[in-house]
Amino acid sequence: MNFSIEQSIHFTSTAFRLLLVLSCLSTCKTSYAEADEPASDGPPPKTAPTERNFISANRAFDRLKAGNERFAKLQQLHPHEGKQRRRTLVEGQHPFATILGCSDSRVIPELVFDEGLGDLFVIRVAGQVVDQSVTASIEYGVEHLDTRLVVVLGHDNCGAVTAALAPPHDEPRELNSLVNQIYNTIYSNYPDDSRLPEKMEIVPAVRKNVMSAVRQLRVNPTVRRCLKKHNAVIVGAIYHLDSGQVHWLEQSLQGTILRPESHDDSITQQTNVTPDESKSEHKPKKEG
Repeated sequence: MNFSIEQSIHFTSTAFRLLLVLSCLSTCKTSYAEADEPASDGPPPKTAPTERNFISANRAFDRLKAGNERFAKLQQLHPHEGKQRRRTLVEGQHPFATILGCSDSRVIPELVFDEGLGDLFVIRVAGQVVDQSVTASIEYGVEHLDTRLVVVLGHDNCGAVTAALAPPHDEPRELNSLVNQIYNTIYSNYPDDSRLPEKMEIVPAVRKNVMSAVRQLRVNPTVRRCLKKHNAVIVGAIYHLDSGQVHWLEQSLQGTILRPESHDDSITQQTNVTPDESKSEHKPKKEG
């Protein structure tokens, strides 16, 4: 095909203008990307989340209480969720508290305490059952992450505790073992069948399960050494599904440096129960 000189000049001019437009678009896109995201050359900044070398147990306690108050009042700040936070956490984690909570999907510690990425070291297992792996994780949180506060967080209407109070069912071996452990924990203060209550209510059972986990951790020799070395404490609390509030068990605070501003009187009243003197056919389960 033959082009005239005029056609060739027009074609060349059009192509040149098109290249200019594409070049401008590319430059604008690059500038926008650079403005939207920090430069990725080199490692993330080392101002990593060390808003503290460590946070004392009292400061951690106050921070958890304040965060839960915001959560219950629907005034969450949703801190530490952005891109920059993720980048700083590449260098390492520095949580300020360790939480042993239930695996129940309704009780998520980071939400309950209005905290974000890297703020809490969380261990979750059904019924807050303390076993070797849980104990090791708590030791790691205190010894290596330098968390000065460990919280055993139970909650009302706990399915694992409810299952432990129900008549035995034909469940998989591992599930039976977990439920039996909770059952034996709840009834550990009843040395013989003649002193078993006719029925253990769910509220005191949940509280007793939390306090048992607190005691079990405190008497563990390795955990005890870690607590003493780092001036750390272990306390218990119960989360209420309806109100969103966390109430700290005053019994678990006794003998520690922590003191709550308030506690759940309803829990205290309901759990100051004495064993029923009458006989019951509800016998303790055996380890499966």
